[in-house]
Amino acid sequence: MALTKVTADVLGDNSIGHTQLHNRYKNAASITSTSGIINIDWSAAAVYKMEASLTGATTLNFTGFVKGQVLTIHQLEGAQTVTLTSDATTSSTFYKIGADYDGSSDPNILQVECLDDSANALFAFTTATIATSTTI
Repeated sequence: MALTKVTADVLGDNSIGHTQLHNRYKNAASITSTSGIINIDWSAAAVYKMEASLTGATTLNFTGFVKGQVLTIHQLEGAQTVTLTSDATTSSTFYKIGADYDGSSDPNILQVECLDDSANALFAFTTATIATSTTI
């Protein structure tokens, strides 16, 4: 008899570990492009590291996003204009939370959460400069 739904008898408590998670929730990747349109595939990784400073106006184009997912891009720097967009069918709306991007100082971190992955995609994002510290 084929199982048609997941039951408590099939998946026990704590039976899914980090290795079973989809790449979108566990992998890290690099971004080597420094200007123009940079496609960021949310299904490939959860964390992206910029490998070099931005050298020109940049558009981060998000693909493969799902509602509830958070994406982090760190070591983002370079005094350039950065625009966010996505491949949503109809439109993309981005809510900025907090400070403006300042690529002229310390490296920045950009965190983006997908709030709605429909044809009218909705995201919330925040940027901040980063520095090493063991205190908060």
